[in-house]
Amino acid sequence: MKALKISLYLVAGLVVVVVAAVAIFAMTFDPNRYKGDIQRIVKERTGRTLELKGPLELAFWPSLGAKVSGVVLSEHGTAQPFVSLESLASDFDFASFGRAPAHFDPHEVELINARLLHMTDYSAVADRLPGGATEDDWQLLRPNLESLSDFAAWFAVLHSDIDPPELAHDERLLVRDAAAAASALEWSNETWRTLTSALKESTGRKGRELFHPLRLALTGRDSGPEMAGLLAAMGKDRALRRLHAAATR
Repeated sequence: MKALKISLYLVAGLVVVVVAAVAIFAMTFDPNRYKGDIQRIVKERTGRTLELKGPLELAFWPSLGAKVSGVVLSEHGTAQPFVSLESLASDFDFASFGRAPAHFDPHEVELINARLLHMTDYSAVADRLPGGATEDDWQLLRPNLESLSDFAAWFAVLHSDIDPPELAHDERLLVRDAAAAASALEWSNETWRTLTSALKESTGRKGRELFHPLRLALTGRDSGPEMAGLLAAMGKDRALRRLHAAATR
């Protein structure tokens, strides 16, 4: 019984010490001392300017973290704003902090950039897109972009001429059949599904064997956004010209 009481006293004392330590830390630690370092590191590592307009505040519930309002991240190499967030909260673990300099994986920064881009509204980028680019174009191409500069190349795929790809003989025959079948179809977001279903039935092809030659013929690319949207957006006349060009190259 005496040993149990001693254990309880020790546990209670430990709890008091921990609570006191947290309280002292909260009263003495000022995260705003590190705002300049954070902005400098982002600039050095990404070429972008990070502006933290509001004060950094510690948060203890429901998890340990930091909060800041008025976050603005610029385009690469310029002061032009890329994305602005009214408020931002980031969880962090003190166990991951040490005295060594911070290290950033450029690939992780690129992934973050892409995720931010995928959430960006057309109105925020409209003045930085090629002339004639519409909100429909942005909504179609946005999910596949890694950086804003990628948009121009895909916009050209939709609305300009492309060089016909080099296809194998059996692929050219497939594309020729696709051109014949497509010429009889109404053009909409359902055209891709209707066309590929008909070709699957008539040729026995499926999967990559069916879809890859058609994507190459229509876009000149091995991969990209969903073909249903691309085919509808490029229009019937342009799609037929590309299929005929790829089939006869």
